[in-house]
Amino acid sequence: MLNQTRPDGLKPDISAPEYQNARIEKFETTKWTVEATITEIIKRADGDFYCVIEGATGARTVFEAPDPELCAGSHFLKEIKRVRKLLDDKFHPTGEPIKVNIKAQITGLGFFGFQGRSASAPKTNGARLMPVLDLKIKA
Repeated sequence: MLNQTRPDGLKPDISAPEYQNARIEKFETTKWTVEATITEIIKRADGDFYCVIEGATGARTVFEAPDPELCAGSHFLKEIKRVRKLLDDKFHPTGEPIKVNIKAQITGLGFFGFQGRSASAPKTNGARLMPVLDLKIKA
């Protein structure tokens, strides 16, 4: 995912109008599955659960589990609700970052999000998984 080329016209704050109502082929229309360690989770002001993940090589990115209340009509609403419940039951995310160290298998759609949105955000091409459609916590 981190090797994907971010479109030239997609600004770091993702405000370019031509990207507001369309997925970027092929990256954002592909279901990705990654094995990673969840290192941090926070509930953002927009209601999304924002989770920093790290792969075996040390490369970092994030996944987001959106607020189901804002996903009415989504083909993936059932999956979004299930992942949110799992994260909520396990971590009880709040507006304060929670440090965790849990291995997981994460499946979701690719998404080019903000770059450098916060100090804790990994510095990447903005590639992430959003929404997450399946999450398997490893024991």
